[in-house]
This record gives sequence, C-alpha cells and structure tokens, in this order.
Amino acid sequence: IDQVISTPARTELLARLGSWVSDPFCPYQLMVTSRPLLSGELGPLKQEYFGRFMLRRFDSDGLLRFASQWVAFRKAQHVAEIEALPITVERFMISLKAASLLSLARVPLIATITALILESDQETALPTSRAGLFERFVLHLSSSRRLEELGSTIPSQFASHGNVGQGAWAWLISNLRNLLEGVADIHLSIDSPKVIECAVRWIKRNAPAGTFELVPGWEDGLSGLLTATSLVVPGPQGLHFAHPNFAEYLAAGPRAKAFDLESWLADARSPDSRSLALFVAARLSHEAETQPGRRLADTLVELLLERSGAEASIAGEIIADGIAVTPALRARVVDSLFEQLERDELEASEALTVLVNITTDIEVLR
Repeated sequence: IDQVISTPARTELLARLGSWVSDPFCPYQLMVTSRPLLSGELGPLKQEYFGRFMLRRFDSDGLLRFASQWVAFRKAQHVAEIEALPITVERFMISLKAASLLSLARVPLIATITALILESDQETALPTSRAGLFERFVLHLSSSRRLEELGSTIPSQFASHGNVGQGAWAWLISNLRNLLEGVADIHLSIDSPKVIECAVRWIKRNAPAGTFELVPGWEDGLSGLLTATSLVVPGPQGLHFAHPNFAEYLAAGPRAKAFDLESWLADARSPDSRSLALFVAARLSHEAETQPGRRLADTLVELLLERSGAEASIAGEIIADGIAVTPALRARVVDSLFEQLERDELEASEALTVLVNITTDIEVLR
C-alpha cells in the first residue's frame, strides 16, 4: 500500500479494499502489505475483517542464524578457483560489530547487502551507516561484468543509426548513475510515473540537444540498460526498482542537491517517507556543511530537538541510521527519548522503538 505514492489515490484504494472485504458476499481473502503509514490511514481496513501483524526484525539469535544459513548456502554454491572464498560467520559478525551495524543489520535487507559487500571485498572495512552500505552496494553492482559488457555491446536500437546511435549509447553509459538517480527521483514524485516513463523524461531533460533526436526508437533500448544494473527489475506491471529502499537512496541524491527544509521535515514526519528523508540527511551530511567544521546532520538534529514531541524520535532515527552527530548531541537525543518514556506521552511507543534501534550506543546501555 505504501508504494501508492499519491495520498488521495492511496486513500481511495484503502476505502475500496475496506468496502470490498466488508461485503458479506466477497469470495476472496486478501493479504495487504505496507510499511508504517500515518496514524489512522489504515482505518478503512476495519479490525473485524482484518488481522494485523508486524514483521519483526532479527534478534541476536535470528541474525546469527541468518549468517549461518547464508554461509552454508554460499559454500554449497562456491566454485573453486573461480570465485573468492565465501565469508565465514565469524567474519560477518565481527565486521558488523566493528562498524557498529548490529542494530541496522537486524533488518533482513541490510543483513543481505552487508553479506554481499563483504563477499565482494573482504579487505575494506564496512561503512558505518545505512546510506554508506547502500552506496557501497550500488558501486559493487556498477562494477558487474554485465554492465561492463554493455559498454561495448550496443543494442540494435542504437547500433542501426551508425555514429549518431553509438554516441547516444555512449552518453547513456557515461551518465548511468545520474540517470538512475533521476529516474528514482521522478518515480517517487506525487504522480509516480512508471520507471521507463521516468527514464525517458529524464533523458529528454538532460541530454545535450541533438543526442537522441536522430535515433528513432531509442526508448526501446532502455530496458536492457536499466535491468543490467540489477537495481531495476522486470515485473508484471513493467520495470520497477528491486526494493523501495534502492529507489529512496538513489532519489536522495537529487533531493540533497535541491534541499528544502520544509519538504524534508514533511517527509521525515510521515512514516512512509521517513526512510527517504533519512537518506537525504545522510547524503547532505557528506556533500554540504552549514558552517566550516560543522556537520549538517547536527543542525537538523538540533532543530528537531527544539521542536520536541514526535520530532525527538526522528532525531533518534537519524542516529539509528548511522549518520554521524557529535557525542553531546547524541546524548541529548537519548535523554529526550527517555523523558518521553517517563512522561508516557503519545509518542512513547515510537520513542521506545527508536531506543531499541540504537541500543549499540553506549548512552542507551548505561
């Protein structure tokens, strides 16, 4: 449900589902999945017709079991003298601990990305944030043999137009990362166009004049390029991002460059867009500073603490995401979350969840 970006469209969909299921003659049983949404938005799905369940993250035993099963599977599939030796359970767990990623890796997707990164490079230390892991993973996919082959294998839609077609294809290859980020940004906009439509839009806006005008049918050659990244995959309704987090991380690039505080706060307050807001904050902290020697993330966290209430939980999620802030500011955030628990405010439940997610921080363990 959360992947219906338009709020009015999502509201209408939920209303129709609720009406359909409440019909005593409805012949079907439905499973509706969603990331968290704003309070009350799932109201049309009445509890008398829907049971509600939440997927849990790995606990410590679950994470260890994941690592053991991953290693066993990779060893069974390993081809000697062609592939590097698989990682060990010990290597996986020690690397997570060294990078303070044990809490983040409780999310199965993060655990999987981490294992793949370690397999591709067992010498380099892991990043210490969710955004850092996604960046390393995108770079890993960008160096795949499949993408390398595309540079010299020109699709017929381009090759049939001689030098002009070759030039257009070369431009796409050299601007692939920007293309992916632009596609994700457009795809996560309110009208949420399909991935191919987003790609065509971005190329028409950003390619030098004359690059594609003399290459009729070039749009038909985009699917192979996008799916070669493994970040975009085919599906019954056309191409889509392999996981919403991939689209969010990529879209955070353009949005960080055109940062607007009020838009960011609106995304951060809404559970279904908070992940995107956190990626934007992470990418901002790498690319810009509000003052010499001062992290932008510090400024955002201070602003959130000043506003108090639910905003304190957003500040906590910035820390839980591995985005660096000063130790003093991190302590203020933790204190604010504990104060919400003591006052038993409406936000106490969310504050407790955030505290659990940052339990690798020494301030929480005191």
